[in-house]
Amino acid sequence: MSDLHKILKEEYEKKLAITPNLLMEMIEEIMDSIPQISSLIEEDDPLSHSPLSYEAIPAPNVSELGWASLRSNDKGAAAQREELEQYLRVIPGADLRGKLKNVQRTLDDPEYAMSLVSFGDDRGARIASTLAYLVFFKTLTTVITNFNAASAGFNFEAFLAVLLGGAQIPAAGATTIADLTDAAGTPISLKLYQEKTLKAGGSYNALIADIAKGAGMMRYVVAAKTLEGADLSREGTVDVYSYDFTVDNIVEILYKSASSENSELIRLPQSIISRKRSLDFKIPKLPTFSDIEERFYDELKSALGDVDWYDNLIADIDYENNRELFKGRKPGYESFTAGSWYTRKGVPSRSAPLFVLLNNFIQEQDLDVDVDELFNIIYRAQEAAREEYWKAIEAANRLGQGLGTYARAGASRDFYNSLHDENQKKRALLLSLGAIRHGNQYELRRRDIYDIERLAAPYTVLAEGQKQPKIGELRIGREQVQELLTRMVNDINREVFEIFEQMAVLQRDLQGYFAGGLEDPKKADSAIRASAEIGGKTEKVKSDVTNK
Repeated sequence: MSDLHKILKEEYEKKLAITPNLLMEMIEEIMDSIPQISSLIEEDDPLSHSPLSYEAIPAPNVSELGWASLRSNDKGAAAQREELEQYLRVIPGADLRGKLKNVQRTLDDPEYAMSLVSFGDDRGARIASTLAYLVFFKTLTTVITNFNAASAGFNFEAFLAVLLGGAQIPAAGATTIADLTDAAGTPISLKLYQEKTLKAGGSYNALIADIAKGAGMMRYVVAAKTLEGADLSREGTVDVYSYDFTVDNIVEILYKSASSENSELIRLPQSIISRKRSLDFKIPKLPTFSDIEERFYDELKSALGDVDWYDNLIADIDYENNRELFKGRKPGYESFTAGSWYTRKGVPSRSAPLFVLLNNFIQEQDLDVDVDELFNIIYRAQEAAREEYWKAIEAANRLGQGLGTYARAGASRDFYNSLHDENQKKRALLLSLGAIRHGNQYELRRRDIYDIERLAAPYTVLAEGQKQPKIGELRIGREQVQELLTRMVNDINREVFEIFEQMAVLQRDLQGYFAGGLEDPKKADSAIRASAEIGGKTEKVKSDVTNK
């Protein structure tokens, strides 16, 4: 096996990251160097009869900043999203409720789990169906148990966005309380808490902006986890609830909820209730972050003309993500940071983040361009881009002028429910006490969520076809996933899982061999055996399919 040692040594000296693609390339090299590799796999190999391990289930690498950045332009993040998508897209269901019902059934109904092994027109479809459910539970277990609360929530957003064929909404520059959307574009706010501390809430101002100026509704998906054990051995259940805040039910829900502070938020001006102040006004629409970004690029492109370095420039500026350039690290909505202001002589500050970026860019690109002139062009483009935003802000602020005193919550709720025009309800929400005053938070407590239908009555709070707030109950943990794997493995798909299991062994031992400075021959030998297993079994699967 000297050829393999040579390959390993060459890759180690290149100091390359070990990726699945690199592993497969190395396997191909190994297979080329060993003509009869399949002969290394004995027909009565005891491995083929031994229980498969947890590592036999493939799963994407879950990280705080990897596949969770679903809208990122980073090729690595996109590849990790595609890796997860290729498994989860197989799970049937028109919406989250339908998909959770199917995956939950695989745990509760052994006969159904076994039927998935035979689900599909051919062997490939049946294997894909089996893999989809196992990858779902393994990835969900990793997301819920392997991270702290903040990171778990962030990754859970990404996981559900991929499952639903939607997208995660980046926090930077977002003008919505939604965390993700499904395939139909439905905005979803996701909450993940321990069951004992379950709650759902957030910015009242942002919620009202979404309902009054956006889609007219906000869907909440609230996950309550009950876990036992420590670290990676934790296991338990995740109960999932779903309900919709709408123009019709939001005031009723907040009025009846446990927190008295919620009732204060919905109070309306007495002048509105007495009809002295009309609700017939134009609702100011705030430009989205995408609108502002597009305007910035249009202004910049127009000012620069047809230069061949434009794409490189906007890549360096990285308008969406480069918060260092903007006031309050809030890209798009503010001017550039205080350090970017002009000096008293009208010259850009040399310490400004924007000036430093542009100066470096000109030098790296070897351009004959005046940095002050380029700074001025970009600064003016930003001022033009945010102009419409601040006009809309001023228009919204003017709505709150001269409203007078506010009525009690009960009278406000009765008046609101007497309105039959949806647009008038939206305008009334914009004039509610919580919307006029900034920085307000609302909160639904655990009992509110469990009893959300009563709070909303007589208005509906559930999605079409949904019969109760709870839409799923999932059991997670390594032991649960291992049991499901054992249940779903049969003679048809065993070889496939054995290939994945040996892939995990190969990656682990290669990394260990490299990290140890190529001094542990046992790890090298283990990698050799794993590569032989992978090669031989892959050849057999391919041959079986080809000759079928």
